[in-house]
Amino acid sequence: DTTVNVNQTTNAGKWVSLGQYTLNAGTGNYVRITNYGTNTSKRAVADAVRFLLDITPPVVSNVSAEPGTNSAIITWTTDEPATSQVEYGPDTNYGNQTTKDTTLVTNHSVTITGLTPSRLYHYRVKSDDAYGNSAVSNDYTFQTAMPPREFRAVWADTWHDGILSADQVTALVNTLSAYNYNVVIPEVRKCGDAYYDSAYEPRATNIIDPPPFDPLADLITKAHAAGIEVHPWIVTYRIWNSGWGNAPAGHVWTLHPEWAMTDVNGYILDGNYYNLDPGVPGAQDYIYKVVMDIVTRYDVDGINFDYIRYPTGYTWGYNSITKQRFYDEYGFWPPTSTSDPNWGVWAQYRRQQVTDLVKKCYCQIMAVKPHVKLSVDSVGWMGSDPNTNYTDTRQYKEVYQDSQGWMQNHIVDINILMNYKREYDTTQAPDYRLWANWLDTCQTNSGRHGVDGQAAYLNSITDSVTQMSYDRSIGLSGMCNYSYAVTNKDGQPASSFWSAVKSNLYQDAVQTPDMPWKSNPTTGMITGTVTNGANPNDPIYRNWIYKATVTATGPVTRSAQTDATGFYGILDLPPGTYTLTCEKAGFPPVTYQNQTVAAGQVLKCNFVLGYVNKISPYGLINPGWNLISLPNDPIDPDPAVVFNGIEIDNNLSRWDPMTTSFVTYDPWAPSNFGECKVGEGYYLFADGMKTFTYQAYSNNASSRDVVLPKAGWTLIGHPLPQGKLWANTQVTYQGQTVSLATARDNGWINSVGWWLDSTSQSLQTVGLPDDFPTSEYLWAWYGYWIQSYRDNITLTIQ
Repeated sequence: DTTVNVNQTTNAGKWVSLGQYTLNAGTGNYVRITNYGTNTSKRAVADAVRFLLDITPPVVSNVSAEPGTNSAIITWTTDEPATSQVEYGPDTNYGNQTTKDTTLVTNHSVTITGLTPSRLYHYRVKSDDAYGNSAVSNDYTFQTAMPPREFRAVWADTWHDGILSADQVTALVNTLSAYNYNVVIPEVRKCGDAYYDSAYEPRATNIIDPPPFDPLADLITKAHAAGIEVHPWIVTYRIWNSGWGNAPAGHVWTLHPEWAMTDVNGYILDGNYYNLDPGVPGAQDYIYKVVMDIVTRYDVDGINFDYIRYPTGYTWGYNSITKQRFYDEYGFWPPTSTSDPNWGVWAQYRRQQVTDLVKKCYCQIMAVKPHVKLSVDSVGWMGSDPNTNYTDTRQYKEVYQDSQGWMQNHIVDINILMNYKREYDTTQAPDYRLWANWLDTCQTNSGRHGVDGQAAYLNSITDSVTQMSYDRSIGLSGMCNYSYAVTNKDGQPASSFWSAVKSNLYQDAVQTPDMPWKSNPTTGMITGTVTNGANPNDPIYRNWIYKATVTATGPVTRSAQTDATGFYGILDLPPGTYTLTCEKAGFPPVTYQNQTVAAGQVLKCNFVLGYVNKISPYGLINPGWNLISLPNDPIDPDPAVVFNGIEIDNNLSRWDPMTTSFVTYDPWAPSNFGECKVGEGYYLFADGMKTFTYQAYSNNASSRDVVLPKAGWTLIGHPLPQGKLWANTQVTYQGQTVSLATARDNGWINSVGWWLDSTSQSLQTVGLPDDFPTSEYLWAWYGYWIQSYRDNITLTIQ
């Protein structure tokens, strides 16, 4: 029941209170008003006015949720104006509710904040009408979204603490995990030294824990357990520090000082550092091998190239080998002044050398571990606007780094722009955004990832957060802070930096961005090496052919030229069947038909130009046993290829002098036999007269060494295409070289050897004249039994 006041007015006049009355809920209630005028006559003023109480709650409909990562917008409608409120929680007990919005509306919208990403929530809506009638909806659910994937990295250099001991590695991983970073980029090669078990370079001297501690291996184990990717960082061309004294014996800087980066005045020291010259083919090949040593032997997620460029100042690259290569190609020596009309040619030449290394490493990594991500650290120095005049930036024109082209040509996965600017500097702050915008444009145009390298060490913690927030706002793939060791310019505790980044940016853990060209590829590539079969010992190019053109013709037609190490790569090929042709002036072209490319596949096709076809002489191989050798190095040393057309399964044997036993070719275990090589003799059983043909490198040598590793009998092959007088052989033992006759007299070797006459199936002798042998010559294609009385004797057959 409800007590109401009843008031009355006539013709909009004065209100008169008629008193309080009780209205009974659920029944009709009436008021009768009568005017008794002065003449006592009755007049009905109001009769049978009915009052009905509103006890019906609003009707709720169209309930829906639009969840985000940390919030959700809940909407619904009611059939009458009403308040708005939402209850929510992990189950139907809810446990949380929004503040009631008392505004009476029919279209309702409430935002819930502070939610956990990727979690299922239950919710229901509540609305009260103007009379207090409450409506509560059914239970509904929504799932919050995963946070956007983002590259969240930090560089950890090895001039400071970070990975120098197992304890440091643990601390590094714990820190990054606690603050929701997902990538660590550890410096594992800072100056021709190694913070891993390198096949090429010495262990770094500032590693604290002794072997067998391996900083990179330990980091990979611990980081992967925490869900963090590891992208080892190498300082690409830097090779030694002048303050370290002489490089150790066997170090590349000791072995190849002729590979030094040299400036226009002939100096080789850049500050405190020596560098290798990108224009030297041997140096390029060496760095490639260092990279592949890491990629193939460690479970890395990426590889990061730092200083993938020339030193500053325009003046570097004048190594004598590089200059000769340039002269041979263009007919004039590299200019020394930027005002020279040919300066652009010389600049592009150096730029191409750096690009060639990036491309070769990218393609070869894709061939062996396609999931591994290749990143480059590009410079973003102040100067010209990269958005309007990229080729006038210092990145492109001074240090010959074309990271924009690398992204467009798909030879990098990630471009990490070293956008090192001070936010408090009114000139540098806008330049930071200018370069970040350029990187975002490159990312959009190329489909490859752009990550901003943010200089925490140059900024306050607040300014670093400001810069990183800008990177995120424009849509970059992520950020990478420099550095783990120095997180701010003000000497604030590192924990303050990590906490600020987490609270403002990295509230939730996320994965790194997907790379669809790796996870779901639609194209393939063809790569290979082109070598010179006619001249395998060029003093600059070794057996590599520079600037041969390989053309793939199929669903599309694409071409690529070989670099200074003979490597070529043709990328982004639609799947299908291709014909490959390799051409170089002065050589007959070589063509391969029916080469199939599949999506995500790297098809390897090597070419040898100028090779010779070696055909075994008629009568060499007769029915029964034959003792033979190869006079030229085979291009493909696989026995099944060399002896193509002859049944060699269990019919071909070589002698192992170390075990004094024969090793027979087994097609089910070909590695036991190994490869065919010059200087080795073979027993071959044939069921008739046979010949075989194999592709070989030219052999114009007048002499060649053959090693007898152990005292006793060794089965050698004559290593030259021409016969040689056995008496002219020189013998070297323990550094002393003498004639064969003297070696015999010294008791080093037996001057009488044996060869097999396959026609008569009988052993015959070869020896000095006073041995009265069957033959005094070693002949091409034949094998010989030679007896030595000392270990490690070298025969120089000439």
